[in-house]
Amino acid sequence: MNTKQIFAAVTLALVGASSFAFEGDSAPQPLSTLSRAEVKAELAAAINSKSLPVAYESSFVPATATAATSGLSRQDVRAETRAYVRSGQAARDRLTLSAIGG
Repeated sequence: MNTKQIFAAVTLALVGASSFAFEGDSAPQPLSTLSRAEVKAELAAAINSKSLPVAYESSFVPATATAATSGLSRQDVRAETRAYVRSGQAARDRLTLSAIGG
């Protein structure tokens, strides 16, 4: 049994080490004809002229920062919560959620 475990550990170590042996480039890197300063100037010009495309620009909908209000006071919500717990429904809901994996 011990020999099998040692053999398995050595085999896994060799296989794992061989995955690091590859040192070549998987894909050749394209050579740029522009300098860093030229690229930055091009980017700044695109931003200033608002011609820079944005991913999913046509489907973008800004979020609204409105709070959900129920019209109930804090005391009313607390009273509803206490009644819910006292009725035993909270325990039944918890059991239902645990049964379905929630």
